[in-house]
This record gives sequence, structure tokens and C-alpha cells, in this order.
Amino acid sequence: MQKRLSQNDPKWANVRIGRSKSFLGGNGCALVSLNMVINKIGKLDCTPDLLAKELTFVPVSGDADPRYLDWIQSREALEKYGIKFEERARYTSYEYERLKGIMNSATMGVIFQVQTKSGGQHWVYGWKPGILGPVCWDPWDGSIVYNLAGLFGKYPKITGFATFKKKLS
Repeated sequence: MQKRLSQNDPKWANVRIGRSKSFLGGNGCALVSLNMVINKIGKLDCTPDLLAKELTFVPVSGDADPRYLDWIQSREALEKYGIKFEERARYTSYEYERLKGIMNSATMGVIFQVQTKSGGQHWVYGWKPGILGPVCWDPWDGSIVYNLAGLFGKYPKITGFATFKKKLS
């Protein structure tokens, strides 16, 4: 059975992300969301602390701390966990029908990038389609988010997504 994970879980909250100065507890949302995809379609024995040590991270936008996941350079490492990185793209409402199919699939998974109310970026795991958009698991606290984005949503808007497919042997 798949379970919700939190980046603030004491088992890994204080684990460094790669060689950066950042820890999973404060900056591990993409890794923990990705881990939930792995647990859905890949290997169940994966944990965020393992990903933090094995994937590739880079600095972005003038931030010298290499805490941002390099999706392309991490492809080979992800395949060890039974998944293949498919794409990373900007989100538009036109994508939702396709992404609903991915969320319903037993062999595919998606994580969404959202804008926070303070203007930052955050990643969440797309668990299943909902009436008002994706129903997601938020790695910050492990909560279920039924209304992800928009006027009454937890976050102002969905800005991007990444999709994954089960690696066939």
C-alpha cells in the first residue's frame, strides 16, 4: 500500500540534499514527491534519504547552493528505482486531461510544481484526479490537498509538472 510521506519526517528531515547546505526538511519537496511516485510505480524500498544521496543536484538562478534536482542527469539513478523520467514542462489547463490519465495509471506518475503564497516554488505528488483539479499529497506535512490551486486552493497556481513511467525490465 502506498503511503504519504513528509519531508519533515524525523527519519530524514536533517539529511543533506546531495552536496548542498540544504536539508530535506526545508528543501526536499521535489525529492519526497518523487519518492511517492517511485513507491507507486517503482520499488517500494526507496526512501527520501537514499534519493538525496544518489540523485544529481545543481545550483539555479544565481543560488550557489546545489539543491535543485537535475532531472536529466538523474535519469540513470532513477532507473535503479524502477522508473523513467519522461518530461518536465510548464502547466496549462489544457494538460489536465492527459495528466488525469497519468494519475489514474498503474504504470505512470506525476508531480506538480506549484507557486506558494509567498511567491516561492513547491512540489507535490499528484495522487488522483479531482473535480476541481488534481488531488495531491503535500510533502511538506504529508497532508491531502483536495483543492490544489486557484481562488480557494492551498496554492495560488500550478506552474509545472514532471511525469514518470514504470521502467520495463
